[in-house]
Amino acid sequence: MSPEGKGAALARLIEALPPERREQVFTHTSWAPDRSSSYERLEFLGDSVLELAIARALYDRFPDSSEGRLAKIRAHVVSRQSCAAVARELGLGATLVARAQDVPQPELRRISLSRNVLAALLEAHRSSGGAATVLSFVPDDVRSYGRIVRDDRGDLVAIVEAADASDEVLSVREANSSIYVFRAEALWPALDDLTPANAQGELYLTDAVRAIAGAGSIQLTSHGASRSRRSSSSPPTGSTSSSPSTAGSPPWRRSPVRASSAST
Repeated sequence: MSPEGKGAALARLIEALPPERREQVFTHTSWAPDRSSSYERLEFLGDSVLELAIARALYDRFPDSSEGRLAKIRAHVVSRQSCAAVARELGLGATLVARAQDVPQPELRRISLSRNVLAALLEAHRSSGGAATVLSFVPDDVRSYGRIVRDDRGDLVAIVEAADASDEVLSVREANSSIYVFRAEALWPALDDLTPANAQGELYLTDAVRAIAGAGSIQLTSHGASRSRRSSSSPPTGSTSSSPSTAGSPPWRRSPVRASSAST
């Protein structure tokens, strides 16, 4: 069966759902009368069913593949990115939004952006195999945000709070969103080593990011307009103590330590 045929078959299955089940499938928690009425519980069940179905299909289709190879293929097929691509092909997002009665458009846009950003961040973290992943962005007004400091290869070396930054660091427009994903075994030792060596005399989570970056196992995922580039070949100077700053859609750029950036 062609990819188009498979998509059409899946669309027919969705259309054939009983009305009460279809209503729950396309009910977001933001407008559900209670969480159990939304698609969350079905999502939990669906993830398990999808993994089992894909595992069985791969087992039959690739009889000579090792367990490790099959696991990698399954992880790709059931990833958020792959599922999102199928959802876009079937127009499921538009169907979901069409059922959002009495929900303001700004709220619908916020829901869409939040889910896309977090899904892409988690996928970037899983695929990189790194100890930590940091989400950065380029705001219209960067003044109060911690700055992303990169080395001459474009790799993350530190996040510097505005209060601790030099004028050169303050000229950087790429900001810290304070959204991170960590591997626990890398985070706990870094937290144990934190010291309040900064203008506020506080312990900064972003100093743990700096420590993990120094170990060469961190990924930076950027969202927004084009990233600012320093004209100097050396990284900006200034204190590298930092604090969490307060805070989509493509383009996403992922920049693992000691690796070049790539658009996703």
